[in-house]
Amino acid sequence: MRFVQFLFFRYALVGRERKKPQSVSVKLPVELYERYFAQMDAGEVQEIMEKALEGYFWKEAAGV
Repeated sequence: MRFVQFLFFRYALVGRERKKPQSVSVKLPVELYERYFAQMDAGEVQEIMEKALEGYFWKEAAGV
């Protein structure tokens, strides 16, 4: 009976897809957060971070 349970459990796991996280946390020194983001909501912070990273990596790829 345990073998059947094991096979069922293994079959159930194989059929599942692992979900990718929708977001990740990044540590930022408190001083930087307070200087730039303290008065903003999370959506504004995320938008700024996305634009800043796009600009940073675009310049890096262009060799600027």
